[in-house]
Amino acid sequence: MAKRCTGILLSEKDKAEIDTIIKKDYQHYSPTIVARCRILSALDRSTGYNRSRQEVADLAGVSLATVTNVAKIYNECGLASALTLNRNPNSDIASLKVDDVTELLVITLACSQAPEEYSRWSLRLMKDKLYLDHKTNLGTSTLNRVLKKNDIKPHLTECWCIPPNASGDFVAAMERVIEVYLRPYDKKHPVFCLDEKPVQKLADKRDSIPMDCGRKGKHDAEYERCGTCAIFVGIEPHTGLMYVEAREQRTRIDFAYVVKKICDEIYPDAEKITLVCDNLNTHNIGSFYEALGKEKAHELANRIEFVYTPKHGSWLDIAEIGINIMTTECLGQRRISELKTISKYLDQ
Repeated sequence: MAKRCTGILLSEKDKAEIDTIIKKDYQHYSPTIVARCRILSALDRSTGYNRSRQEVADLAGVSLATVTNVAKIYNECGLASALTLNRNPNSDIASLKVDDVTELLVITLACSQAPEEYSRWSLRLMKDKLYLDHKTNLGTSTLNRVLKKNDIKPHLTECWCIPPNASGDFVAAMERVIEVYLRPYDKKHPVFCLDEKPVQKLADKRDSIPMDCGRKGKHDAEYERCGTCAIFVGIEPHTGLMYVEAREQRTRIDFAYVVKKICDEIYPDAEKITLVCDNLNTHNIGSFYEALGKEKAHELANRIEFVYTPKHGSWLDIAEIGINIMTTECLGQRRISELKTISKYLDQ
């Protein structure tokens, strides 16, 4: 049998105010206040009705607990308290409106340096800081909404090559590289970009679990280190020709042999090869003399023109783009323990 409410007895003044909210001015009040007015009206014993709690809840579109709480507040504190929205300060609805001053405080804090003992601002840390310094009590959901509105992401940092302060050396080297890229294509005088990337060789200690429907692929967090190797990547800007080779090291000797292979196999008939490189200490003619002997070194020295990117400006070397593509699409998150396996993937 449905439980009956103890009910309430509305005064004529309260009844008139409730009727006004429900019938006339409901559009000026929140749905929650209108629902509470319907609860109080349905519980009024002066109307002669004796509805069950479930009937009142269904009529107002609320839960049984809400019916009980509204009746209790009215009997103890009156109509004004029953219609007052005492919300959780951490809820979104409680802080839907953030004034301009508070929003500016959030933006300023998010763009500032996090405390020394923290690596970044978290929503919880920002919430505590705003309350301690400004007595501003905002929920984490509200903070997140303000940050999203202003496209601020304190939890993210981007790895970026930030150029040094403007200097004549930087500008001169940059203009030199750009000028080389703008040269018309000439088989006898090709432009070739070269760079290398160190790669750590890793091996799984346990078999991975393959991906399946509704399940991500998994590999164990523990792995075995098997040393390092170097991957040399070369790109011809005008034709898109790409050269890739994996070697055990990236010493002067390795660099010299890679350049020799490029000259002998890719450009055997070229008179002068413009080689764009960064400022690594192995990228020079001296490496040829250490690795190839005097005659071959002298030959390569006469055939190659080195053009260096600015210091801290290696991003001007197009070969870096090839390295990024290779890392993302070929090597990715693979754990490869042997050089021959890396070479096999690079040849595909």
